[in-house]
Amino acid sequence: MASTTPSTLRRISDSGPPLATPAEDVRGRRVVDAAGEAVGVVDDLYVDDRENRVRFLLAASGGFLGLAEVEFLIPVGAVTRVAGAAVHLGRTRDEVADAPAYAPRLVDERYLAGLAAYYGHRPYWEPGYAYPPFPDYPAAGVSAAAGRCGLIPESRPAPASDVPAEGRGIVRPEPPTEEQPMDNHRRRRLAVLVAGLVLAAAPAAAEPEVVRGQVTKVASAADRLTIRTTAGKEITFAAVPGSRLEADGKPLALADLKEGRRVRVTYREAAGRKEVVALKPAVVTDEALKKEVGQALAAAKQYTFQQKDEYAERVRGVIADLDDRIDRLEAEAKDAGAEAEAKLRARLADLKKHRTALKDRLDKVGSAAADAWDDVKDGFSAAARELERVLDF
Repeated sequence: MASTTPSTLRRISDSGPPLATPAEDVRGRRVVDAAGEAVGVVDDLYVDDRENRVRFLLAASGGFLGLAEVEFLIPVGAVTRVAGAAVHLGRTRDEVADAPAYAPRLVDERYLAGLAAYYGHRPYWEPGYAYPPFPDYPAAGVSAAAGRCGLIPESRPAPASDVPAEGRGIVRPEPPTEEQPMDNHRRRRLAVLVAGLVLAAAPAAAEPEVVRGQVTKVASAADRLTIRTTAGKEITFAAVPGSRLEADGKPLALADLKEGRRVRVTYREAAGRKEVVALKPAVVTDEALKKEVGQALAAAKQYTFQQKDEYAERVRGVIADLDDRIDRLEAEAKDAGAEAEAKLRARLADLKKHRTALKDRLDKVGSAAADAWDDVKDGFSAAARELERVLDF
């Protein structure tokens, strides 16, 4: 709800207010500009004490090769999507570097209003501001996000010299001298450039893995859960800030997760432990699987070529749902009589054939060229419709 005065902002690392949803905690993710160039890393979040929503991301650049670290405050409305380990902006790297200089002592109403104006947004406390779909952006992408985050139509970041310093909270550097060979503006640009080069050369974060099984233990006080996989292996996972636990499209508290429930866990190896990226109930019926396939088909046509990473993630989700169903039928077949087992084995063979077809389509996404993008999506849609027909019987 908008107000005529800004709410108090606190850094989440300073025991700030709890987030409205855990998924908003994007700390540690890379910040990427509109051209896909690395800008820095999300170091902290400014959260308001009224709605517990993220209002600004604090990104850090530099700290490499003897260059001092530089921090940038970025309005959440400047984010266009959150995908994997990256937070994407709708601005260039230079536009981020040219934004009003950040220092904790500057964070007041005047500075925040100037920063919002620089990025072309209304201040979050003004009437007419609407919170963006952060961090779960729709498939329509940037245009959908911009239409809901208080964007001022046809506005662009104004050059620093065009906006009075007293209205933006900018710390103006003195002209370079022999004693001051590099001003603050050039230092910020250099920090962002070096950060982009270093992050681009850094090893990619470990790819998430997926396992399915039954919950055998929940230690909510320690943020831990253990499942027994379909292969009979016991694995313990850590629920961390940013872990997405949900059921029926709604957030799920770890304490509400019951032992014996079948789940699918997407996790990543980090800091010597298995950290939950996402957890949701496993798909165990044909009806549930058909629903998921139908939703993926409806969404597929909205993805642009620039969104092929998100599209690939959606296809992986369908394959993971299909794997859930296959695992369940495998378990049923083991306990079935001879006649029932024969029918289940035949159905399993059919589902596995369609899984192979979907996986073939997924493999084509990564290498797809822009002029073949529609053909790639059409291929997935055809394979998904064939799967839908199988699920009808």
